[in-house]
Amino acid sequence: MSTLEPGTPVIVDPNAFCGTCAICREGLPNLCPNGGLLGRDLDGVFADELAVPASSLHALPDSIQIGDAPLLQVLATVVHAQERVQVVPGRVAAVVGLGCTGQLHAQLLANRGARVLGVSRSESKRELAARLACEWTATPGDAPALAGELDGRGGADLVVESGGTLAALETALRLVRPGGTVLAYSIYSETEGRLPYYELYRKEIRIVASRSSLPRDMEISVDLAARGAVQLAPIVSDRLSLDAAGEALERSAAGALKVVLEHR
Repeated sequence: MSTLEPGTPVIVDPNAFCGTCAICREGLPNLCPNGGLLGRDLDGVFADELAVPASSLHALPDSIQIGDAPLLQVLATVVHAQERVQVVPGRVAAVVGLGCTGQLHAQLLANRGARVLGVSRSESKRELAARLACEWTATPGDAPALAGELDGRGGADLVVESGGTLAALETALRLVRPGGTVLAYSIYSETEGRLPYYELYRKEIRIVASRSSLPRDMEISVDLAARGAVQLAPIVSDRLSLDAAGEALERSAAGALKVVLEHR
């Protein structure tokens, strides 16, 4: 039973899982074969009313604006991914792709003590990343040479791939130092492609993947945003009313950083 009072602003964790299968019992509900995600595998996110388990609700503190809260679910996936790798304070960490998730990755890495290199073809995204978290920014073409010069290790200690393409993953493999780690955060639409596979052997690269988030990751995300450790508002590029949902989807498809629908 929920202890939340009616009218309390909340964020809904959209992950659904059975809780009884062997994977769930192992503590991996994000990998539940019987689960799914609201808005992708399960209907309801555009409905006027939606019933969810009380355990999926997280109260929003006053310090988080309702219009910024939709990014908390995205941040939870970033938190989950970074918990799977080691971030060494003072070492160089690179983020390939500076869209919504890349901007969040860069901020969280900086909050964890890394010196962050942001990589994107977009000048505006590089400028935003420099304001929020990145000590250096570069285009994909210039990034490998820059990463190799930064701290004498021949590349970044950790590289987060957040571009969502095999080309971005290839850049990540070229950026990482010998003995370093690549966090393959994205979902790839390609089913086949070319990569510099020899780099895996030559550098003894560790590749780590992640999927979705765990319930505790949402709690951590709310705390990070509430403390101002990660800024959400600068990442919202478009704010539209609910009756403009069609336009919101079009802007998202056209490459908007993050579109938020608000009740006005």
